[in-house]
Amino acid sequence: MAETHTGIRRLLRSAGIYDLFQRAIGAHRCRQRLACEFIRARAGDRVLDIGCGTGAILDYLGPADYYGFDLSGDYIAAARRRFGHRGTFWAERVTSASLERVPPCDIVRAIAILHHLDDDEALQLFGLAHQSLRPGGRLVT
Repeated sequence: MAETHTGIRRLLRSAGIYDLFQRAIGAHRCRQRLACEFIRARAGDRVLDIGCGTGAILDYLGPADYYGFDLSGDYIAAARRRFGHRGTFWAERVTSASLERVPPCDIVRAIAILHHLDDDEALQLFGLAHQSLRPGGRLVT
């Protein structure tokens, strides 16, 4: 997957600018609705977040066990600073090997990531999501 790092994408590589941009466009309302209507995590649920960004969804999730992966080291550092007490974060691509560190999950979240993937990568992501889910678990994307 070839990432473009010019223009606005280059600016958004900074976690601080990304969060500022998200606040400016009102992303908090979308996250709140997403968490309440679609993710619906309950106490004791395990949530795997593929492409977690700065972990901002945690402002809206209840007391679930949270595991976040993102390729951006800057985003993960920001997530750990803000939410390290509420989740575990890795700055790496999700693979079968990395999922060995995560217990089976009730919910896998993959938001705003599919447009970065080609068809083969998307199929691989769905396979990894399926691999990480408990029976009866859900993928939210």
